[in-house]
Amino acid sequence: LSSRLISRLSSALLVLNYPGSSSPALVFVSALIECEPNGPSGDDLCTEKYYPGSRCIPDTASPNENATVIGTCSNPFVSGCLRNYLGEETFSRMRVCNSDDDDGAANRGECVEGEFDYREVRILSQDWDSALFSAWIMQILLSELLGVPATIETGKPDESVNFYDPKLGFSYGKQSYDYDALRAAL
Repeated sequence: LSSRLISRLSSALLVLNYPGSSSPALVFVSALIECEPNGPSGDDLCTEKYYPGSRCIPDTASPNENATVIGTCSNPFVSGCLRNYLGEETFSRMRVCNSDDDDGAANRGECVEGEFDYREVRILSQDWDSALFSAWIMQILLSELLGVPATIETGKPDESVNFYDPKLGFSYGKQSYDYDALRAAL
């Protein structure tokens, strides 16, 4: 599979077991919204479909000269959930950068360096929705209200469930009760 196709399919993978079937069916589901960065369905489409603050990010794959550049809508909460949702007048504090942010995130205004010398907190996410949502809430509280850098551990080295991921990428944790990760953290 091409890297472009994999990026389009990376939002979710559903495994369906049909009655009477001996093997499960794999179904890819994507929540990404395609847009044209310089076209009529650019940032306006992203704002309409997601939330104000979402932008049309060009795809990193380089098309040929005659092809239309396609992008995907970004995470509208990349610089902070509370700040974007409540408005800068009500909640002006930006979130604290974490190790999942790239080197230019602070320069682009997506986050600020922490004013305190806190070590990053790693939150363990597991493989069901309520655990994922709880981990996101903890990351928001730590990063935005308390100024503590926080990331979410999935148990998989190349997977991320960062609430602030600009491309809205996420995956579930490795297993329900990852006792080895908890032991390593202690």
